[in-house]
Parts: sequence; C-alpha cells; structure tokens
Amino acid sequence: MTVLNKSIGRVLAVAVLLSGGNASAHWMSETPRWGATPFDTTGTSDLPPVQALPPEGEPSPGEPPDQPGHEGGGGGDGGEGNQQPPTPRCAELLASRPNACPNPIALPQGAYYGEDSIPGSTVFHSSSIRMAIGFSKRNAPWNGVTIEPNEGARMFLEAALKEQTENFAAGMSLVDANARFRTHLAMACNQQVAADSYNRNSIVPTKSEQFCFEMLKSFDSEANDEKSFIAWFADYSRSTGIPLDSYVPYGILTMEDAKNSIGEKWRRVTEDSTCSRWWDDFKVNVCEVP
Repeated sequence: MTVLNKSIGRVLAVAVLLSGGNASAHWMSETPRWGATPFDTTGTSDLPPVQALPPEGEPSPGEPPDQPGHEGGGGGDGGEGNQQPPTPRCAELLASRPNACPNPIALPQGAYYGEDSIPGSTVFHSSSIRMAIGFSKRNAPWNGVTIEPNEGARMFLEAALKEQTENFAAGMSLVDANARFRTHLAMACNQQVAADSYNRNSIVPTKSEQFCFEMLKSFDSEANDEKSFIAWFADYSRSTGIPLDSYVPYGILTMEDAKNSIGEKWRRVTEDSTCSRWWDDFKVNVCEVP
C-alpha cells in the first residue's frame, strides 16, 4: 500500500468514525502498541460526554451589544420624562418651605446671635437685650461713661444670653424663656451689687447698679410683667439702705412692637431655627429643589 493510499485510508476511517460507522481494519496498517488510533478507548474516563454548546452569535458590525437591564429597541431614557415625582414627604416639605430661607443655615446659637436685629434704646424706652449684650461685652454706656461690670456678673449674664438663644431655638414658650432669663438677670445684678458694696461709701447707687436698675425695668416692660422685679428692688433697698421709692416701672411694651428687644430676638432666632431644621429635614429625605 502506497503512502497516498495509507493517508486516504486514515481520512476515511476518521470520517466513518465521526459519522457513527465502523471502520475496516484493512484501511489502516497495524498500529504499534505505543500508538493511538481514533478507535482506541482504553484509559478514557467513564464520565458522560460533554455537550458542547455552540458559541453565542456575535452582534452584527455597528450594532452595540445588549446591556444588562435594558430591553432591546427601547430607545433612550426619555430625558425629562423619566424624572421621578417627589415622595409625599418631599412634596410636603416643598409646600411648607419657610419664607426667606433660600439656603441651608446653622441652628442659632451663642450669646449674641441676632444682635444686628435687636433695636437700641430710645428716649422713652431702654432695650433690655441690647443693654444685657453691652454689659456682657463691657461696652455699655451709662450717663456719659462706659460702665465697668463685675467679671463674675458679666460672665453670668453672658451665659444667660446664650441659654436664652438656645431656649428660643428649641421652641421653648416665650413665657417660660422669659421667666428663666428674668431670674438669671436678677442673679447677675445681685452679683454686681455685692461687688459694688465692698467699696460703698454713700447711699447713692453706683453707675453699674443704676445700669442694672434700668435693665431690669426695661425687661419688666418688654416681658409684660412689671411686678416681677418689685421684690428684687425692695430687697435691694433693705440690704443697702438706699431708698428706691422713686422706682416706677415703664409702661408695658407688647411683643409685637418693633422696639421690643425680647420680641425681636425671639422672632429672629425662631425664624432662623425653623429654616435650619427645614433644610436638615430636606436633606435627610433626599429631596431636590425643583
């Protein structure tokens, strides 16, 4: 058998095997023991045959493959038409947005918060909060001079102003917040009187004491409670021997009056704290400004 015939025989044997037929032994010469033929199954695995799957069809040139989560032929995302409507909470927040609240702001805090909004004193009325700030900052004028407050009294009143801001921001009722500040205001003035009493050499109140009197009277007027400090003045007169028969409270100044320093600070802190909390809630709910 020529080499060509042997080659043809091998090709035919392989073809018959792949088509499921039996190959004739005479088509191939005897195979050496170390050789392997297509008919040799010795040493093979008992595992079932693997079903080979044909490869997936490749996309045509110019056609992008399908992306996960996208339906074929669905077009784009629709642009603005795909925007989700706001959640019920976000819609509620947008409808209740405070006036004059364009940007997020910090929650009001500090002894002097809103100082620029607090009115000053007039000929007929003194501003109690403005006077308290001046006392705390050591720049309060009185009868042509700048008073020199006792440091303990100054620090105490500064802390009281800070707490007042916090109480307003927390939503404490104006009545309760005023009652607390009134108590602290009297305590600060008590410290000032005690300090001045060490050097008292007459029955004339010191300028610092006179400033305290005016501040207390002003707070009486603005808080609409002119009887609150009567007991304080009576006790002062008994302890110092200085008559205060001339003490006459100012007329009541309503909270709605623009000259009322308590009312103005309360309005400013309340409005700003409302704005601050609105933005906090807005962010927590992951809302968007339209």
